[in-house]
Amino acid sequence: MLTLKEIYQFVSDTGRDVLKDYYDKCYDTLKEINKRSNLLSVFVLLLTAVYFFPNFIKDSTVSGFKISLDIIKVLSPLLIPYFILEWCLIARRRRELMKMMKFAGFKIFNTPTQAEKIDPFILSIHSRNTIPFSFMMEILNVDITSKTNVYFNRYFVRTMLGAMAIYLLYLAYTSFIQPCLTVPIIICNTLGIFCSFRIALFYYSELKDFKQANISDQAFIASDERAKFDLSDSTN
Repeated sequence: MLTLKEIYQFVSDTGRDVLKDYYDKCYDTLKEINKRSNLLSVFVLLLTAVYFFPNFIKDSTVSGFKISLDIIKVLSPLLIPYFILEWCLIARRRRELMKMMKFAGFKIFNTPTQAEKIDPFILSIHSRNTIPFSFMMEILNVDITSKTNVYFNRYFVRTMLGAMAIYLLYLAYTSFIQPCLTVPIIICNTLGIFCSFRIALFYYSELKDFKQANISDQAFIASDERAKFDLSDSTN
């Protein structure tokens, strides 16, 4: 994860034209991964519904072809963790892009920095207007002056992570207590557990990197070292 000091250095040392081209590429990438993230979320919800509530789903058709719900139920213990793992990797890329785009926008669009918090995930209306819509980012920026809302967002994220961990553990457990376990089913279940393990490792690594970056960012903000970096567009 890039620190604020590294971002400020990059933005300050990069010409406006080059930075604008870089920003446009970030925008296109962010737009595409947002679409993929939304699609993965739908897939996970549908697979969850099929796996845990098969009696309420009578038929399944994809691109005009009927698909047996039994096959989907067998593959769900592998597909659900895989899609969640990909969703986690996309979320990391999205955070990095938004963090970079916010501070690049200070120079490209002359966004008033005095009216905007330095916190990389708190965006003013100016910054939000220049990036694709993100549900999580909009939630985090609702009434940021309210301590109640800040604490609610913090525990909302923690609850989601805890629920995901419990869900994956339960999914792995139920996948191995089926009445008939064939070799292909065992392989799918094992691969699903491997994906779940990778998700746990991912968040363990992410939390360590986030803490280190946060310590560096807070020190950078407190020292006012950012004042030596020019993020304004001197051509205007």
